[in-house]
Amino acid sequence: MEQNLETMTDQEKRLVIRVRSGMSRGKYAAAAVHAALLHFGVHPGTPVIVLGANKTEIEKMETIVTDAGRTEVEPGTITAGTNGFEYENLNP
Repeated sequence: MEQNLETMTDQEKRLVIRVRSGMSRGKYAAAAVHAALLHFGVHPGTPVIVLGANKTEIEKMETIVTDAGRTEVEPGTITAGTNGFEYENLNP
């Protein structure tokens, strides 16, 4: 799939990760989370821990992310979850 970083739709948001940097998959995921949080004004020093979990574990979390199904997985597939992201706790 060819990437175009110059053009995007009004609804689209882009998060770009530096490839071939020698990071692990977990570090790539954490870097992506840090970029997204920083975009929304969350202090860049806020610790982020990215863990693997199964569907049942994610369903117990405070926030659950389901995929729209436009690329790799079926619509509604649970892909991620969060705990501990109350807004007032994110800006030390």
